[in-house]
Amino acid sequence: MVKNRRFFINKIRNFVYVKNRFYYKKRLEVYLKDVVELAKEMYSQDVFLGDLIQEGNLGLVFGVEMLTDAETAHETIMTQVRQSMQLLLEEQKELQGRDKKMIEKVQMLDEAIKSLTEELGRKISIDELAIHLGMEIEEIEDILKLTGDEPEEETEE
Repeated sequence: MVKNRRFFINKIRNFVYVKNRFYYKKRLEVYLKDVVELAKEMYSQDVFLGDLIQEGNLGLVFGVEMLTDAETAHETIMTQVRQSMQLLLEEQKELQGRDKKMIEKVQMLDEAIKSLTEELGRKISIDELAIHLGMEIEEIEDILKLTGDEPEEETEE
């Protein structure tokens, strides 16, 4: 009798699990078009549309897993989708800001090297460049490495 009862309970648990997984997958499928539409609305040239959709899909999965009641299901899911996409857009904007600052530093460094070299009529040292620009030597070396120019070793003349 106990063996039959355990068997029956396990069958019910398995049925509930399979049924829940079925509805979980169906809910995801229902919202896929909404994710694409929202991605098109939020699209910015700073991010590939496919990346935006991918982030939205991650938000969709998270939103479906967060569901607690049917009344707020749509709002919960779409909020998570929107937040995921918005986060990607913000991260991309921040990255572009850092890239822009780095490009400006490279240009400033290049202009300073040309200017000082012309003014002094010789190659300049990283120490001289650091003093002229008010930058740390390590930062100048890092920028030079980033641009593919290896810092030259100082030689006494």
